[in-house]
Amino acid sequence: MVIDDDEINNFLCSRVIMNSGIASGVDTYLTANEALDSISDSIGSPELLPTLILVDINMPIMSGWDFLERFSELTSKVNKAIRVAILSSSVYQKDKEKAESIPGVIGYVSKPLTAENFKELVERTR
Repeated sequence: MVIDDDEINNFLCSRVIMNSGIASGVDTYLTANEALDSISDSIGSPELLPTLILVDINMPIMSGWDFLERFSELTSKVNKAIRVAILSSSVYQKDKEKAESIPGVIGYVSKPLTAENFKELVERTR
């Protein structure tokens, strides 16, 4: 799952993920609210839930940080290990440190997503 308010970034991430040969599909969302709704709707069907979520931190309405807070409230209801990685253009060290301090966040990747970055993240989900 990719959550970013930038359609071009979502498209590029989808291409990288699908070209990796690792994932069988990728869902993209322009808002964190849409992604949370999708996760909530799929709680009873773990096979529909993502294994890895890539989320941008700087988005309007609901930031990636807000998403992580709301997502953590859902994890007790989810019967599947879902890992999250921050995918951001932010170069602030504080953002990286904050990401590292949040349970369930397995990495901080600077945009654009590359095949190597994606494969490293997938390895961390195992």
